[in-house]
Amino acid sequence: MGTITAAQIIDEAVSTLQDPAAVTWPRAELFAYVNDGQRDACIVKPDAYVLNQTLVLVAGTRQLLPAAGAAFIRLVRNMGQDGQTPGRAPRAMAIETLDRENPNWHSDVSNPVVLEYAFDLREPKAFYVSPPQPLTGRGQVDVTFCAIPPDLGAESTPIILDDIYKTALVHYVLYRAYLKEGELQNNADAIAHRAEFLALLGTKDESEAKAQGAA
Repeated sequence: MGTITAAQIIDEAVSTLQDPAAVTWPRAELFAYVNDGQRDACIVKPDAYVLNQTLVLVAGTRQLLPAAGAAFIRLVRNMGQDGQTPGRAPRAMAIETLDRENPNWHSDVSNPVVLEYAFDLREPKAFYVSPPQPLTGRGQVDVTFCAIPPDLGAESTPIILDDIYKTALVHYVLYRAYLKEGELQNNADAIAHRAEFLALLGTKDESEAKAQGAA
């Protein structure tokens, strides 16, 4: 979590917008853009918000991330059945390798200790463990995953993302603010701030990429 508040981001955006009385752009609206900006940043750059949690496994091989999870990264270690006993680090495997070496691995003898795990990029919120988890006495693991930031409750609340994303979020707020107006110059400003937002996240606007490709 960062230390910069939503209010600081809004203040910087208000200064650029030259709307100190919040007539054209109410602060509540800009605050909503800050929340949207954090989520959109994680869509563009999934590892902008990464969590590590102890997860109680379910019976069988297929497991799901916690509700806030967006994309699986890795299993760090077993944590015992009590969730407080650090243990063996499971080995990452390709699902195809597990299928080839043991086509019946989904129905193997169950064990609460995870020896191997696998995941499919096309199913980002799920992963698989081997051997299968038992119906009772299941294990717990430390899991690392990309997450979706929750909404901030107030302007005074620090942002969920790291402070390094402050400038990107300012550009995002300005992008949304100018986009609201719909006038030609404001649309140009919106496009420029969106491009800055994406550039700071390490990517490029699709239209910019196409333009460079045609040059």
